[in-house]
Amino acid sequence: MEINLVSLLLSALPLLLLIVLLIWRKWPACRAAPVILALSLVLALCYFRCGLPLLAQESCKGLWNALAILLVVFTAVLLYELCNTAGAFEAMQWGLQRLTKHELMLLLLLGYVFPSFLQGITGFGVAVAVGAPLLVGMGVRPSWAVICVLLAHSWGGTFGTLGLAWLALMENAPQETRTAAALTAGLLIWLVNLVGALCLCWFYGKGKALREGAPVVLCISLLHGGGQLLLARYSDTLACFLAASAAFVAAVLLCRTKRYRRQWRLQDSPIMRRQEHTARPQPQMSFGQALSPYVFLAVTALCCLLIEPLNVFLSRISISFSFPGGETGLGYRTAAVEHFSPFMPLTHPSFFLLLSCIFSYVVFRKTLPRSAVLGVLHRTLKKTLPSAISVICFLLTSKIMGCSGQVELLAQSFVRLFGKAYPLVAPFIGLLGSFVTSSNMASNILFGRFQTTTAGLLGVNQGVLLGAQTAGGAIGNAICPGNVVLGCTTTERPGTEGEVLKRVLPVTAVTALLCGAAAFLLINTYCL
Repeated sequence: MEINLVSLLLSALPLLLLIVLLIWRKWPACRAAPVILALSLVLALCYFRCGLPLLAQESCKGLWNALAILLVVFTAVLLYELCNTAGAFEAMQWGLQRLTKHELMLLLLLGYVFPSFLQGITGFGVAVAVGAPLLVGMGVRPSWAVICVLLAHSWGGTFGTLGLAWLALMENAPQETRTAAALTAGLLIWLVNLVGALCLCWFYGKGKALREGAPVVLCISLLHGGGQLLLARYSDTLACFLAASAAFVAAVLLCRTKRYRRQWRLQDSPIMRRQEHTARPQPQMSFGQALSPYVFLAVTALCCLLIEPLNVFLSRISISFSFPGGETGLGYRTAAVEHFSPFMPLTHPSFFLLLSCIFSYVVFRKTLPRSAVLGVLHRTLKKTLPSAISVICFLLTSKIMGCSGQVELLAQSFVRLFGKAYPLVAPFIGLLGSFVTSSNMASNILFGRFQTTTAGLLGVNQGVLLGAQTAGGAIGNAICPGNVVLGCTTTERPGTEGEVLKRVLPVTAVTALLCGAAAFLLINTYCL
């Protein structure tokens, strides 16, 4: 397919319009998404000459992917509503505040350490759905709560969810490049992790907060990034989870040190919305009981995914569909797929979340009467409806842009524009894919082979570009519409997605540029 200025501008138009509508016009995502979908359809039909059968089958793929995501959205919000109605979050806050009176330490614990732990197991926005409301509960402004969690958890987008995105990338990677790819990904993602944590401190109190929080940030980032870097070469499925678990334990121990258990806070922090309350009575449940649904979630996921006989048994139920592929009038081909995105309901994160919801109801039955359950269901449906509209439209848009060649055209334009300097922008390809598809795994599938082909054309190490690809995809988790919508939904601020993106976009752009510079140095200093 020929690349020219018109085709390039038209390919970028849906993404540019999305940014304009969300950030400058401040439209809610559920309102902007249908407009972007309509524009993508018109462009695909009228300029990129996609036939209706091809668009229909790609739309079916998008709906199938949306179902898997929306099941997680619904069950994550349901778990949140159950815990919130039962008073579990109040009990968590009570317990954590007894653990430490250091407000910055509490911000890092709830917005950085705990969401990273959840990302290591579940992914699919669960870390955002859980972490952002916890920050709101401690007094963080809702929009800032979403921003903090988005930036602090995104590092787990590659080896998190037990390595799904990494495994997807390795499907198209030559065996001899895997060591270099793991090393590059580990180093770059460590950088992403450190930047996210430092941003939390900066948002809270700029230089003063950075000085106060530096020791704990460096310690946790060493365990997160360094631990994952060491483990990635030996156990890619557990690298993120084990590193995040070690960091969680370390954070609890740090809360017991003299420096971080004392009372400390900045009165004029711009991200805090403190309200003076009279002394609250001790919650009816203990901290352990309040946390038990998430412990149950972690244990259940680990058992089902890591105990091989059990995993094999649960994976027997698999649902997938075949698609014939097709070709546009401009010659861009979409390959046929025999088993598209197999859905295994008993090993899907939504199943673990559903079990946790049932477990929560049993544990909280004394504080959660049956009459409250209907209210929980009603609020859950009300919150997930805008998310459903946004997720479905965004995924349909991504499939249409993919089958029409718009996404690949944008990526190839980067190569022609930058030439040998392409490694500098390689992470932006991963970021673009993650932003468009709301998934680092989908981004790796979409652009993994493209990165290896580009590396061959440029004569550089394929592993470095693959590592940069997935690091960029991890960065993109902070701005992917699905996570942004989910965070705004669970903090009861739907319609503020543009405000969140306005704050997060500059940070992700700078982080991707730093990762690109690191990849460029790795290639040109012959380290890899």
